[in-house]
Amino acid sequence: MGLLAWCAAPTLTRAGTVELKNGMVLEGRPAKLMSLTRKPDPNPGPVPNYPIVMIQTGWQRYFVPERQIPANGINMDVSLTRNEEFVVPQIKQGRSEVVQSIGAIVSAQPYDPQFGRRTVTLATARGNIPVVQGITRITPRFVEVQGLTHVWDFGVGLNSVPQDTIDALLHNPLVCDPLQPQQRLARARFYISAGWYLQAFNELDSIASDFPDQQERVAAFRTELQQLFGAHVLRELKQRQKAGQFVLADESISKLPLNLLGGSVQ
Repeated sequence: MGLLAWCAAPTLTRAGTVELKNGMVLEGRPAKLMSLTRKPDPNPGPVPNYPIVMIQTGWQRYFVPERQIPANGINMDVSLTRNEEFVVPQIKQGRSEVVQSIGAIVSAQPYDPQFGRRTVTLATARGNIPVVQGITRITPRFVEVQGLTHVWDFGVGLNSVPQDTIDALLHNPLVCDPLQPQQRLARARFYISAGWYLQAFNELDSIASDFPDQQERVAAFRTELQQLFGAHVLRELKQRQKAGQFVLADESISKLPLNLLGGSVQ
């Protein structure tokens, strides 16, 4: 597709969207660039040319050729759904050494779903070195990972970590207090921003059951969620229709929980 991405520190304030010709939508902070280098154009024309669009989304920056974006595909200033972030407490020990370059990875354990830690063993000139990593922050767009025994901090896309692991961490009482309705609602908003709509519906049902005084608020929240979920479903089906995937679209419809969709979408 000709789309590049790399990691960078998150500095989002206002945000925007960039919709590609294939229907993919990138949310973040767009900026138009003349090139990927800082060298000036030796033959500048009378009208500045910006052939590259950069979109910074949390820890990642995407660089997209302008030709892949329709004329009205860039919205430079929109208000996105409120993004909730959760901090995962970790204990750091040592961190006297810095991982400056990554060579061969001998092994990489999966993240522990209870505490969000894993051990990655790196091959170095001094032999194999185990590095303990820990998830320290979870957002609907990216996950922040830090070295607990070495200085090695970076971010990865949310989908880079198994959904079951993220969900388990969000149910850790140290990350989200189950006795606080505000934190539970924040978890529901996280699911919505991440596009995990079924988890959001389940969370709202659980909040209404655990906190009877929040039922009116949950009902209003649920109505809004139905609209978002319905828009998501229609967008997905239209993309499949446009791609000629009629059988796949039919199968997707048959598996939809219709009770979670508003009347107009049904």
